[in-house]
Amino acid sequence: MQRGALAYALVATVTVVAQIGLTLAHLYATMTESRVAQGTSMMSIGMQALQDAFLTLLHVTMSVFWSGFLGPFPILAFFYLVLFSILEMRLLLSLLKS
Repeated sequence: MQRGALAYALVATVTVVAQIGLTLAHLYATMTESRVAQGTSMMSIGMQALQDAFLTLLHVTMSVFWSGFLGPFPILAFFYLVLFSILEMRLLLSLLKS
């Protein structure tokens, strides 16, 4: 179980770091070009932010209740927290302004 959890945490960490990079690129494109902001749905970004918030809570809960997950899961939860609370909320605000 420990090995599978470590493999999951590694794949999820790589995925969330890639998602952070893509969100930053989308945020930059939204702030510089207004036509990109007009083609982006606030509902889809909001649903993505909600999913990332739930994943943050899930990983924090797993790392608190199961001591075997204490190593990689708080780091993964932190990456999801940064993605959700900083980047996706900033993207929603920039979409709201345009």
